[in-house]
Amino acid sequence: MRPRDLRKLRVDEEVGLELGVKVLRIEEGYLVIVNLPLFGKPNWEEKALEGEEVEDLPERIEKLGKELHVRLRTVAEKIRAIRELGFRKSEAQGATYSLEYFKEAAKPEEALGIAEQIMNILRAVEKKTVIYSK
Repeated sequence: MRPRDLRKLRVDEEVGLELGVKVLRIEEGYLVIVNLPLFGKPNWEEKALEGEEVEDLPERIEKLGKELHVRLRTVAEKIRAIRELGFRKSEAQGATYSLEYFKEAAKPEEALGIAEQIMNILRAVEKKTVIYSK
């Protein structure tokens, strides 16, 4: 994350979009939100599930299963890490494809510090999981 002029922190600023981290301004302060994608609809995950028969469909499904295993294991590790920082799960209904966690902050400096800390942790978990999955 690049240093920012904290006075320019906007509502709904995408601090670490590639990692699903946002900072929202609320009445009482700020929310740091982490979105953790789980999986999509089967045909989003594997295009060969739609349309005509594909010869290597069994192999594609096996490959998708291995990818989902690694992805969900990574999400589980991320949840453990962000819980340790005091993040709580959002109670939003219909979290079909992702989970959302949040933590409150009183000041913009605190919110950005939390966001930076969580992005470093999420990157470390992803790096560790990629190493284990090879």
